[in-house]
Order: sequence, then structure tokens, then C-alpha cells
Amino acid sequence: MFQSLRRALRSDEPLDLLALVSGLLEVTDPRSRDPFARDERRTGLAELVESFVGTSYAETTAALMAMRALVPDEVMAGRIGRELATRRHPMPDWLSGLARARVEHDVWFLTHVLGDGDDYLLGVSLPSGHALSALVYVDHNLGTVAKDAFVVPDPLEDLALKVGTTIDDPDQSLTRTDHATARAVMEAAIEHGSRLYSPLSSESWPMCRPLVEWIWFGVKGSVSSRAEPLLRANGVDPHGLYGAMDLGAPDLLTSKRRADIIASRDTWLCR
Repeated sequence: MFQSLRRALRSDEPLDLLALVSGLLEVTDPRSRDPFARDERRTGLAELVESFVGTSYAETTAALMAMRALVPDEVMAGRIGRELATRRHPMPDWLSGLARARVEHDVWFLTHVLGDGDDYLLGVSLPSGHALSALVYVDHNLGTVAKDAFVVPDPLEDLALKVGTTIDDPDQSLTRTDHATARAVMEAAIEHGSRLYSPLSSESWPMCRPLVEWIWFGVKGSVSSRAEPLLRANGVDPHGLYGAMDLGAPDLLTSKRRADIIASRDTWLCR
């Protein structure tokens, strides 16, 4: 683990360290626990943080700085902040500036007329000039759940362009959508997906869930939580988004027209 942190810290790409820390946090997330293995011994968030607090190296300082940004628990973030105030290791500008990251105003929405599932694309920009973009696939046939997601080290416009060039179905469309409504759907989809058994998983999901949730909900400029009122105001039942539809259409996530995007993701993951 220490060597992995060292390599990620030396990388020119912020995503290397953020993805690594996201995976560590996901392992401690109660949502990832097997409901039928309640006696299983697993490391909790507090225990994970304390293991880094107790070892004052540049690598653990970097991990703690990333954790402070990604953890939703303000008390834990404060605990980490007090420890970081005692550290003097030089850090990359992008890492020191995580608190000043800004969410992109646009949210892109890839959908199909059959309504089996939608892709949501959102990006953030860091003060250092780096950018991150997340693509989250929401499956409506399973009850509006986050089925897969990945994060790439590209500006949102670039990711949207790549996704747009893979569309070869006239019934599919890629458009901008309302940020607040998209956030509301995302909150519900991640929450509902975390309750499924067996868990939905891929090469990158749910290990990137803490990072995706930071992009959607934690970065300054994100819209406040108000899922049901916004959805209902738009005439949508938040608990039944296409949930009753069973049209037998192919899963958009694994369809051939998105193979290029998945291939690009896998190329980055295997670096």
C-alpha cells in the first residue's frame, strides 16, 4: 500500500491518488458490507484514518489530504484537518487546492427512447488546471439504481464529445440537463443501488463511489439535496422512474455503441 501511495503521489495525474484513496474509503463503507456476514471483521473509517495519522510520511499526508476531501463525515474531516495542521510535507498544488475545486455547470445526459437506462456526465476543475469527469450509468429496469460508473482525467467537454461520437442509434440522444434534477436522480440511484443484493459491481464500481459522490455532492457549486421535490415538480415519481418498464432492450452499458468509451476507461485503469 505504501508503495502504491508513493507512485500515485509522484504521478502527474491527480486521478491516480484520488482513485486509490477512493478505493480505500469504499472498503470501510458500511454500504459495502455483506448483510449476511454481520460478524465479519472489517476495517472502519476511523481505524483507517488512525492508521495514517500514526505514520507521519509524505505518502500518508497525501492520503489524508485526499481523505479529508472525500469523506462526507464533517467530524472525521475535522479530525483529519487537525492532524494535517501538524504536517509539513510539501504537496502538489492540485492536492493542496482540492477544497477550491469547482463543479462544472453543465451536466450531460445520454438516454434512449426505450428508457432502460441513462448515463449522466459531470465534471470538476481543480485550481491547478487539472480536470476530472465522471460517467454514471443509471439502470431503470432494476429500479433506478447506479449500476456502473467511472472517472476519467479529462475535461467534461472532452468526455461528452467522446460519448457523442459513439452514438449510432437515432433513438439515442446526448443533451445537457438540469443540474439539480440530475443530482436528485443520482442521490436516489446511488442509495437504491447500495441496497441491492447481490451488489452491483464492475471493474471500477463501487470502488470509485466515494470519488463519484465527491464530484456530485461534495465539490463547491454542487446543488443542495432536494431529490423528491424537484423530481415531483417535473412530474416524475422518484420511486418509480421507468421502474415498471420491461421492454427487453439491450443494456446500454454493455452495448456495442459504447465499446469505445469502455475501452478508453479500461486502458486508463490498466496503466
